[in-house]
Amino acid sequence: MEFFLNVLNAIHNPDRQGSMEQLEMIFNTLNQVATKRGIESAQMQEIITALGRFLRPVLQHQQRMMGDKSLENLIAQMTDAETTAATIHLLISPQLHQQIVQGISQKTGISANRLQGILPTIMTAVMGLLYMGASKPGVSSSNSVLSAFVDRDTELVLGDVLQSAESFLNSSLRSDNKR
Repeated sequence: MEFFLNVLNAIHNPDRQGSMEQLEMIFNTLNQVATKRGIESAQMQEIITALGRFLRPVLQHQQRMMGDKSLENLIAQMTDAETTAATIHLLISPQLHQQIVQGISQKTGISANRLQGILPTIMTAVMGLLYMGASKPGVSSSNSVLSAFVDRDTELVLGDVLQSAESFLNSSLRSDNKR
């Protein structure tokens, strides 16, 4: 829940990149991938949870190697669906990418071939979520959402965070429609 609060704070802080529109776009992307590939909502949540478990140590390692700002810049590059497939190798080696695909396949029961095709899009969405805490140009501070993900002492279930965010979005949309 603490991580989700960082996402909400990023949305409501004018000095951060996050916005409701960005959160909606992340969910629309994930829903489109799921619908196109015949993946149920619960399966998508499992995929994202498994991806988060693999991604966190990778980001922790990259943060130690590159530093906060360079990692944030790399994540910014990966929020663009057009470039994610090309830039994913800057964060994850091809061998590690295969291990992640195989690991997620084992955890979810979804074939590695199916996952291979959707992982760059899912990665773009997750990177978009992590980038929401980045400072806007001219503001100098660390990325609160990325820090909350990378610097945690306990495991973070990214699928649960996205489910909370989806519930938040749905309730916000319902309240907007009542006005």
